[in-house]
This record gives sequence, structure tokens and C-alpha cells, in this order.
Amino acid sequence: MMSHWGNFMNKEHVKIIIFAVQSVITVAVIVLACIFGIPCKHDPKHLVEINTEETCTEDGKLQIVCTAWNCNAVVEEIVKPASGHEYGPIQTKKTATCTESGLKVRICRTCGYEDQVEKTKANGHTKAPVVKENVIEPTCTEKGSYNEVTYCSVCDEKLKTTKCTIEALGHEEIARVENYLNANCTFNGSYDDVIYCSRCDEELDRQAKIIYASGHDIVAMLYDKTMKYSCADCGFVSNGSESLKYELNEDGTYTVVGIDDCADGYVFIPAYVDGKKVVAIGDSAFANTAIKYIGIPPTIESIGNRAFAGCKVLDNVVLSRSLTTIGQYAFAGCHALKSIRIHSGVTIISDYAFYECITLESVVLPDGVKRIGRSAFHNTAIKSIVIPDSVTRIGDSAFNGCTFLSEITLGKSITTIGSGAFFGCKSLVDFALPEALTGIGDQAFSNCENLVNIVVPGKVTTIGKYAFSGCTSLEKIFLPYTLTSLGFEAFHLCNSLTLVEFDGTDLQWEKLSADLGYNYGGYVVTFGTIEYQK
Repeated sequence: MMSHWGNFMNKEHVKIIIFAVQSVITVAVIVLACIFGIPCKHDPKHLVEINTEETCTEDGKLQIVCTAWNCNAVVEEIVKPASGHEYGPIQTKKTATCTESGLKVRICRTCGYEDQVEKTKANGHTKAPVVKENVIEPTCTEKGSYNEVTYCSVCDEKLKTTKCTIEALGHEEIARVENYLNANCTFNGSYDDVIYCSRCDEELDRQAKIIYASGHDIVAMLYDKTMKYSCADCGFVSNGSESLKYELNEDGTYTVVGIDDCADGYVFIPAYVDGKKVVAIGDSAFANTAIKYIGIPPTIESIGNRAFAGCKVLDNVVLSRSLTTIGQYAFAGCHALKSIRIHSGVTIISDYAFYECITLESVVLPDGVKRIGRSAFHNTAIKSIVIPDSVTRIGDSAFNGCTFLSEITLGKSITTIGSGAFFGCKSLVDFALPEALTGIGDQAFSNCENLVNIVVPGKVTTIGKYAFSGCTSLEKIFLPYTLTSLGFEAFHLCNSLTLVEFDGTDLQWEKLSADLGYNYGGYVVTFGTIEYQK
């Protein structure tokens, strides 16, 4: 038993000893090789392959490495080139917005590397229509406001805000009548003329107004020798004013020469006094009094000079049909007189008869009147008038200053239009001069600013100085060959005048135009085939 074990131990001991000796020798050799630089023989059994795979961007390697102790030398190396990226299709990684740029890429199928192919610009904002926000409506007295806001129609971002002001509306006026008290024939009424705002109902203005007494609607009747004046509205009856003053004429008739009192403004002239006829109203009989109404009986045949001059509140006159004479200045300065009808017995409208009757709008002239005197209707408010065919002369300044006169019919028998007859009649646009006319006075139509065309009839021989001066709208005028005198500056300041048609010869015109003097504006004169540019 022991001998077997001993044999075994001896064999093992020998192996160990041999391995130990070999190891020592190997170590010694290696140490000596290191010390003395003895190269490694790279025993194949110590050679190992090391394989590094190539990538998309880096080369790969196949190396033979000696694994002998402390060698690690690369015995052989084979380089495997990088494979490069294998990209997929281009795709949008980020879509452009209003404010941020977009991006397109391609991705390597192998390594996932992203290659930026295209970077697109931001789209920018797209403005939507302006909208109103935070609206504060204005009132009559206070301003309103609102914001004008611009948004992006794509991303809804607020781009711009502008604060705007709305002006105050202002009051919208509406008139109302309050506290109305009606007037009658003799007593004034009244009312409040109130202005309210129709929006906010604020009272803006209040004014007390007077409704003046309407006055009696007088009907005059002569019963035998008794004159009856009655009011159709209130039943008032009068046989005549008792405070009148009379003067006995040589033929046994009476003339009214004055009045002691006219407190109520109503004056009624009787037809007879003590059985004697009242036939006249004397000079200055009622001048500068406060009469409002004058009752004139049918027996009155004449009204004297200045009979009613300065009666500023006289607004109602009915003239007698027997009347034949209206004196000079008879109704001058009757500021309240609005209308007058003159009957056929009157043949002359005397000088200044209705001078400065500033509210006189309506005048009826009868057939039979032959002359309209100087300044007869000077500075009245007449709007239209028909001058009968019986009139042969219109006096100087007869309608001077009648700025509302827009329609006029001139009788066919008129031969003379006096100086300044229609001076300043600014509303006259068109009218026909009568064929019988032979003379047009100085400044006859001066300052008729709206007069456009005029045809001077074939019998006219004289046109006075400044006859049409200041007719700033006058474009065309026809002059007859009969004309022998064309006044100085006849067309002065006729700035719109472009054509003068002269029905005569050039020699006649040269003679006439010598008297024209200097005229503003330019016009062409035509006659036959010759034209002269002035």
C-alpha cells in the first residue's frame, strides 16, 4: 500500500520539479530578452486576430497581435475603409412658422446621423383685416375711443394696436314749442322756442317769443255816406277814428291832415265828415306815427307827399280804387309793409314812393302807369315784378339795391332805363330788354353779379358809363349797329365776359371802343368774319 503511494508521489514530484525548472528558464529568457533586447519570435501559437468593424465615418481594422508575454506587437494590420452614410429620403423635421425657420433632413439608415439638407426661412406674419376692440361710444359732449387691432391670420398673434379717438357727436338740435299762448286781433300771444338735443334730451336754448296780434281783418263798406269798418274775426266795428284832424278844401271836401292819438295803431278814415266827402290824405298827415293799419275809404283820390313816411310798424294798407295820386316819399321807410296793390287810376309812381320799405316783397302795378319815379322801390325786398306795357320810363335808381329781385318782366313800351335803375340786383339772372328801348343809363345794371347774357335791342343808341360794370358772371352780350355811344368802362370788372357780338362794322366798333377805357378781363369782339381780342 505504502509502496504504491510512494511511487505515485515520486512521479508527481518529478513533474512539478520539471515545470518549475521550465518556468524559471522561460522567465529567465524573457528577462534576459528584455534586458538585452532579444526580439520576440512571435510564435504562431501566441498570435491572435483582433477585428474592429468599420462604421459609416470611421475605418475598421483586422490586426494579428502577438500575445506573448510583454510583446503585444501588431504583427499584421489590414484597414477596412469607412462604409459612408446610407441616407434615407429627405424628410421635414420642422415646419416653418410665422416666426421660426423650418428644417429638412435626411437620416442615415445605418447610424441614424441627421444631415441638414435645407433650412427654410420663417414665413412671416399674414395680417388679418383690422378689427375694432374695446369700443367706447361717444356721447354728445364726450369723446369715444376704440382700438384698431391687427392680428396674424395664421398664428393669431397680436401684431399692432392703435388707439383711436371718436369725436363727440355734438348735440343734435330739435325745436319744440312750449307754453303756447295764442294771439288774437288786438292782444299779443307768446310761446317758448326751446331747443333740445334729440339724443340726450338736454335743453340747449330757450327763448321767449312774441306772437304779435294778427290785427283786425277789416272789411270796409260804404253805406250811403256812412263808412263801416268791421273785423271778420272778432266782430269789431268802427265808423272812423274820432281823433283825426281835417282841413276843409275850397270845393267843400275834406283832407285828412293828422291825428291826435293812435294808441291801438288802428286808424279808420271816414268817407264823409258832416256830410262832406273826405277826398285826400295830406302831406305828412301820419308821418312817423305808430299806426299799424290804415283804413282808406273809396272816396280818397290822392295821398300827399310823406303822408305815411317813417311809419315803421304800418303793415297793412288797402289803397282806394279811386286813388289817382301817390305823392313823393308817401310810404318811404315803412319797414313792416310787406305788400301793396296799386289800382288803375294811378299813372305815376312818384319819386321815393316806397323808398326803404325793406320788407316789401309784393307789388302789383296797374295798366295805365306811365312812369316809375326815381328810387321808387329803392332797397325793397321785391322778389318779382311785372312792369305793364303802359310804362315808358323807369327812373333813376328805381329798383336800386333790390337784392332779392330775381324775376322781372319789362313792358314793351319802355324807352329809357335810368341811371342805376337796377344797380346791385344780385339775384337777376336773365331777362329781356324791350324792343322799344333807346337808352340805358349810367350804372343801370352795375353789380348784377348773376347776370349771364344780355341782348341789347336794335333801337338802343346810348349805353351809359359803367352800365354793366361788376357783372362778374356776364359771359356774352349783343350790341346793335344803332349804338352810337358806349359809355366809359361799360364792362368794367366783367371778368367772365368772353364774347361781345357787335352788329356793325369794324370801323364803327373802333369808334365806340375808344370810349370804353380800361376793362378788366378779356373778350372777343365779333362782327362779320373779323375778330378782335381785347
